[in-house]
Amino acid sequence: MDTDQLRKTVEWLDEERRKDKADTAILQERLIAMQAENAAQANRIQRLEAEWSASNAMIQRIGRMDEMLDNLRGEVTRQIAAAEQRRVEAERESERLRQIEREGQNRTVADLRKSVESLPRVEQDMAGRKEEEKRVAKILLDLRKKIG
Repeated sequence: MDTDQLRKTVEWLDEERRKDKADTAILQERLIAMQAENAAQANRIQRLEAEWSASNAMIQRIGRMDEMLDNLRGEVTRQIAAAEQRRVEAERESERLRQIEREGQNRTVADLRKSVESLPRVEQDMAGRKEEEKRVAKILLDLRKKIG
C-alpha cells in the first residue's frame, strides 16, 4: 500500500470514528432521555397504582355500605310491619272493649227501661196504698170516735 492510500484509509477511519462518536453521543442523549422518560413513567405508574388501590378500597367500602343499607332497609321494613301488626291488634282489642262496653251500656239501658216500665205499676200500687191508708185512717178515726 502506498502512503497516499494509507493516508486516505486513515482519514476515512478517522471520519468513521468521528461519525461513530457523533452517533454514540446521539445515542447516549437518547438513552438519557429514555431513562428520564422511563423514570417519569415509573412515577406515573406508581401514582396510578396508588389511585387504583384507593379506588378499589373505596369500591369495597361502597359495597359494604350498600349491604349495610340493605340490612337497615330490611330491619326498618320489619319494624314497620311489626308496628302495623301491633296497631291492628290494638285496634281490634279496642273495638272488642268498646263492644263489651256498648253491651254493658245496652244492658243498663234495658234494665232502666224495665225499671221505668214498672214505675206506672208502682205509682198505681202507691195510689192504692194511699187509698188504703185513707180508708184505714178513716176506720181508725171512726173507731176512736166510737171509743172515745
